[in-house]
Amino acid sequence: LFLALLILSFIFYLSDNLLLVGAFHAIWNFLDNGDSLLTTDWIWGPYRNICEEHGRFLKDFPMFNDQDTFNVEGMEAGLRELLEKQKQILLLLNTPANNPTGYSMTKEEMDKVAAVLKKLAAEYPDRRLTFCLDVSYIDFDGSFEETRSIFDSIHDMPENMMTLVVFSMSKSYTMCGMRCGAIVCLAETKEAADLFKAAMSYSSR
Repeated sequence: LFLALLILSFIFYLSDNLLLVGAFHAIWNFLDNGDSLLTTDWIWGPYRNICEEHGRFLKDFPMFNDQDTFNVEGMEAGLRELLEKQKQILLLLNTPANNPTGYSMTKEEMDKVAAVLKKLAAEYPDRRLTFCLDVSYIDFDGSFEETRSIFDSIHDMPENMMTLVVFSMSKSYTMCGMRCGAIVCLAETKEAADLFKAAMSYSSR
């Protein structure tokens, strides 16, 4: 793990799009005070605590539909409700191996999520959407290729949208007490990458 930390620190030194922080920093930097984070009703409990301790709220939607697959329709309804109220929107999804259900979204489901986000970004050009994908448990389900296939869905995103990926090395190395992770910005423009680095560098000092 120490070697991995050294390698990641070196990558961070060279990169504008990766910082040694986590989901807390996404909630703090990409929501205004009083705004609500949108996520599923099956969540890692501290998400709610993090929101409430920092003047944000957590709004959830039913994770599963009647077919016991990911509830894209419920997600879109929740996003539309918040888009009418907030200038900044943060959607957080925990997959693969969702905590606590263990559910892993398929690439087809992630394709639908990306399509909804692109559609809403076009409908609300004056809003800023942030999609935070928490992949902390990515190494606990399926093959390397299977678990990474969801990333193929996230491309050509609108300029008023930012995609963040939260990764936990301490979980991948089964050393959860080390609390070591990173947040990666999949920026579509240099301006978005610069905004990400400036926000994260300040709040994680």
